[in-house]
Amino acid sequence: DGRAIVGVDGKREQELCHVLLRVGRSRAQQCDEASRNRELSRRRVEGQGRERARRLFHAEGFFEGLPPRPGAVAAVREMSLRGWTVLFCTSPVLTSRHCPSEKYAWSVRHFGQDWARRIVMTSDKTTVRGDVLIDDKPAITGMYQPTWRQLLFVTPYNGASKVRTRMA
Repeated sequence: DGRAIVGVDGKREQELCHVLLRVGRSRAQQCDEASRNRELSRRRVEGQGRERARRLFHAEGFFEGLPPRPGAVAAVREMSLRGWTVLFCTSPVLTSRHCPSEKYAWSVRHFGQDWARRIVMTSDKTTVRGDVLIDDKPAITGMYQPTWRQLLFVTPYNGASKVRTRMA
């Protein structure tokens, strides 16, 4: 029993992959690139493709339409069944007027209406209190000393991280 905070911004590589898919590159190349290095992939969307990707990223339905990671819904439900209080922690894309509401709608679609109240939207995860934070971002900093211990969700882009506690 305890409080688990699940970072749902780890979908960034899926978001990027989704954008790149829609700007005309091969699926395998885009997903591999997006997973391997998010920043490099963002820089490679240049010129006309960059503007198109920006418009798509800010388009209505973009965030709500993203698929969850395989196995994520079942894993979160299992944690809840085992007595954990599970919160979703996500950072809003402040340049998107659709992002906050669509992140709520995404939660409802994949977890049900009762889970919408478990969303914490903040740009600083250190403000959220809990026992464990499951997140794919290796270096989480903020205004406060975290109350949680981080459990790094391993992805191709964070494999070299020094965070010792990991899960796949």
